[in-house]
Amino acid sequence: MGGASPGGAVAGAGLSARTVWWLLLALAAAAGCLDAVCVSRLGGVFASVITGNLVQLGRAVATIDGWAAAGAVTAVGGYAAGVAAGTAALRHRTTDPHRPAAGAHPRTAAPHPRTPRRTRRPPRRTPERHAGPADGRATPPERHVGPAGRRATPANRRATPPERHAGPADGRTTPPERHAGPADGRATPPNAAPDPQAAAPHPQTAAADQQAAAPGPQAAGQQQPATGWRRRVTALAAGEAVLLAGVAAGWQAAGARPGHAGTLLLLCAAAAAMGVQSTVTLGSGVAGASTTYLTGTLTGLVRHAVAGPHHVTGTGGAARLGALLCGAAAGTVVLRVAPLWAPALAAALVAAAVAAALVAGARIRPGPRA
Repeated sequence: MGGASPGGAVAGAGLSARTVWWLLLALAAAAGCLDAVCVSRLGGVFASVITGNLVQLGRAVATIDGWAAAGAVTAVGGYAAGVAAGTAALRHRTTDPHRPAAGAHPRTAAPHPRTPRRTRRPPRRTPERHAGPADGRATPPERHVGPAGRRATPANRRATPPERHAGPADGRTTPPERHAGPADGRATPPNAAPDPQAAAPHPQTAAADQQAAAPGPQAAGQQQPATGWRRRVTALAAGEAVLLAGVAAGWQAAGARPGHAGTLLLLCAAAAAMGVQSTVTLGSGVAGASTTYLTGTLTGLVRHAVAGPHHVTGTGGAARLGALLCGAAAGTVVLRVAPLWAPALAAALVAAAVAAALVAGARIRPGPRA
């Protein structure tokens, strides 16, 4: 098993919470940028906000608008496909070491340690019966044979108390609470006060114990990993960047004006990328974090603010809301100034997050194996 590295990380553990905080900000900005492009040029639906897409679908059905309905269904289906693919990629393939291998007979496999094999119970033992006289009657075990010509002595006969010890030849006993004292022959009672010089520890030993118990500056300054962002999550984020790069390439190939079929294709790929991003955010291990659907984030922030300042848990939710807003604004500006590069901005943000995750993961040194 891995141990702690000098850099403050544990081998096999996720990235630090501070690093993941910045990575989620980049992902939230990418979601805002991509949604701005989709709402403006790809059928008026979102790539990540499924609630809004369902509303658009209901409106299209009520108004019998086939184009709007097709766009909403494409976005919802693409997002669901991205979530399914991301979940399958992050699913840990745990193998049970006690499960029999392929082709092995189940009876010959080793049993699970929690279910040990049943063993036969030992036979019940009957109470011992002692041999009695010739007439066949047994003597009870509590009756012991006494001297010749005398009756058996009962076992419950009161014996000498164990606390009475043999004393001198005059027959007097010495109490057990008297211990051997100094050479003058005087006994020292057990409740006497101990010697302060013998009981007090050595000053150097006490100082060493206190220094070992107190946390050192290196241990206190170590950055403990608190997330689940590992290499598998980084690889999944790289897959999202590839999808967004495909959207940007298709957008440029169509001259920023794709047709009906191209719009649905790009919308499906963009929604799938956002579905993968939602899985990446959940796989990061940050409780309650989101980079695509932030309605719950805003609800939690308002509730904590109304409940009191002492209920505020952090600034991560507010920062992701701000990043989403800034990403949408930047995507809109690029869409007006340089329309061909609008989707490329979202791909560049996700690619930057992947590169930062790779650099941060490379700093985690492998610890010693146990």
